[in-house]
Amino acid sequence: MNETPILTIIVPSYQTKAFLEDTLPHYFLSEEQNSLQVFLIDDGSDEETSNALETWSEKNPNLFKVFHKKNGGHGSVINFAIPFLESKYFQVIDGDDYPCQEALPPFMAFLRNVEADVVFHDVEHLYVRSKKTRLFHFGEEERRDFDENDAFFAKAKGLFQSHAITYRTDFYRAQNILLREKVFYDDALYCAYPLIAAHHFAYCPLSVVTYRLELPGQSVASASFQKHLEDHRLVSEDLLDFTHLKIENLGKTPLKEALLRHVAGVCSLHYSLDLRFYPEDKKVKEALQEFDRKVQAVPEVNALLEKDPLVKKLRRHHFQNVRILYFHHAKVLRFFGRIRHHLRGE
Repeated sequence: MNETPILTIIVPSYQTKAFLEDTLPHYFLSEEQNSLQVFLIDDGSDEETSNALETWSEKNPNLFKVFHKKNGGHGSVINFAIPFLESKYFQVIDGDDYPCQEALPPFMAFLRNVEADVVFHDVEHLYVRSKKTRLFHFGEEERRDFDENDAFFAKAKGLFQSHAITYRTDFYRAQNILLREKVFYDDALYCAYPLIAAHHFAYCPLSVVTYRLELPGQSVASASFQKHLEDHRLVSEDLLDFTHLKIENLGKTPLKEALLRHVAGVCSLHYSLDLRFYPEDKKVKEALQEFDRKVQAVPEVNALLEKDPLVKKLRRHHFQNVRILYFHHAKVLRFFGRIRHHLRGE
């Protein structure tokens, strides 16, 4: 590579051979190619995937750089990659997702001309089976420098997803962040930990990443939630600890309120996951009560969850008959969902 790259994209790759032909061509650009570097991090894959990654790198050595490491999960890939970064900014795109070729060149031109600690951008969710898309669009105009007091954080919904965030390398590295390893769902930590130290933000109204859903084996699939329920609990509790130690000490700002909503959203999901997937009916009440005690020990998160319909119902019934409560709650949600679709003419 002839010049220091503006952007490095870290691509965690575990058994991704089946996706490479679909995803890696999206990194070839008509402009700004020398400003982009892609780290293909082999996270303990089999020989087939490892060799395929090497082949892509050998054919395109100025673009793709391959690293091989023992399996440690998504968070370990980010921890591993940070010391090797030379670019001004970096972002993370999973091995089964890809960037928008048309958006990357103007996005990198934008990055060249800002000094923000954190850059937000739009992201498209693509539902592979149903062929539907959902665009997370956070604003109409680009913003080159704003702070934690800006109303942007109050208005933007769905902002804290890893595919919508790019970090300035020196800023992230200075925080000495170590994400939890060998768990799923650590992206919820990656989206929160660095932000408490950030004071300069930017927003680029381009859809830079396509995040694909409805793929087999994905972490957000029901089977994965069931298999990795303990991982979700650990990440939720990490966020509660982080809130108690860091977020609650921040002054009242729109950014702080957005971070609290992020933590409350992850915890709200965990109540539902425990109810649906906890392996032993007799112990699900115990698990929920233990988690609920940890939530109530963090007042500002608890204040948000007190308004959550499911949490309110569980507490009102003292966590009795929790499975029945959950399925009744889910049935009501589905009923009102059908009404909403009918009213919208869908």
